[in-house]
Amino acid sequence: MSIFSLPHRLPGPCAVARACEWALAVCLRCVAFSGIESQRIENTTRSPYPTQAMRLPAESPGSRNYLILLSYLFRWEGAMLFRQFYVKKDERALLFRKGDFVKFLPAGEHAVFDPLHHYTVEKYSVAQPLFQHKLADYLQKAEADAVAQVLHGVETGAAEIGLRYENGVLAEVLAPNTRRLYWKGYIDLRFEKIDIANEYVIAPALTQEITALILRGGVKVSGNDGVFVALVPEHYTGLLTVDGKLQGLLAPGVHYYWRFLRDLKVETVDLRLQVLDVAGQEILTRDKVSLRVNLTAGYRYTDVQTAFARQAKPVDFLYKELQFGLRAAVGTRTLDELLENKTVIDDVVNQHIKRRVEGFGL
Repeated sequence: MSIFSLPHRLPGPCAVARACEWALAVCLRCVAFSGIESQRIENTTRSPYPTQAMRLPAESPGSRNYLILLSYLFRWEGAMLFRQFYVKKDERALLFRKGDFVKFLPAGEHAVFDPLHHYTVEKYSVAQPLFQHKLADYLQKAEADAVAQVLHGVETGAAEIGLRYENGVLAEVLAPNTRRLYWKGYIDLRFEKIDIANEYVIAPALTQEITALILRGGVKVSGNDGVFVALVPEHYTGLLTVDGKLQGLLAPGVHYYWRFLRDLKVETVDLRLQVLDVAGQEILTRDKVSLRVNLTAGYRYTDVQTAFARQAKPVDFLYKELQFGLRAAVGTRTLDELLENKTVIDDVVNQHIKRRVEGFGL
């Protein structure tokens, strides 16, 4: 077979051995052409049979063709033995061999000796800084030095929260007991930790950033479910309860708290004078005359904490007492007595209510 008609793929189980075999044959032909040896070259170690010797044909198409062929041969073999992995400037990559982590690959072109194609690459864009991988915990423990070169590691305690900033802007709130890795890249990342074991009120400087992002139509902060926002309107007060215990009153405005580790609730109470209607009360007078009575009462809170400490629903309590006062005023008098003194119902009900709600903050 002519050497120019060899197949594109090398036959045999070992491509490297075949390549060396071909290269030796080419070199021998070049030597034969140059006249350094005779047209018939005998092997330096002669065969035990004198009549047999390795021979090369005398004719040759020229040394130039063999050198060109030799150049292409080794270039082809090099392409088969090495693989090129290209990582863009806004990317980072993980190199694996048979599924096992080898190293991190920075931006650039990487040549890996891989004749059997055992290596694979997983690429990540640093535009999304969060690194999520099933080997994240393993890498932090077993490859700590390599991880520190390319990734930021953040870990919060049981009573800590973390704040992540991207280019100076709040981007994420990390819950307690969180462990994360973030790529180091062209995005400037900054992290802060806050101890919330005893303090759950968000600092005023931080509330301005959260207000800008949450309440004014900005981009939502990742993890903002851990932020409790209480809005108390004007002329109202807010009752703040933490884990079922009343902690105090909130003035009108916006209040921010960390929701993590606690059950927070705020109930708003109107401090203005309000109207309560007791309508459609069917009551029998003392002389057995059925009357349908409607009553309207005005009330307001004088001590909100006392009112809600004494009664879970102060307004419901007031409504019941108005009903009892109305029945006491109508049911103990005849129809004629009620017609003669039209203010008697108001006086009796008023005295009853004052006596019953005294000390209830109403």
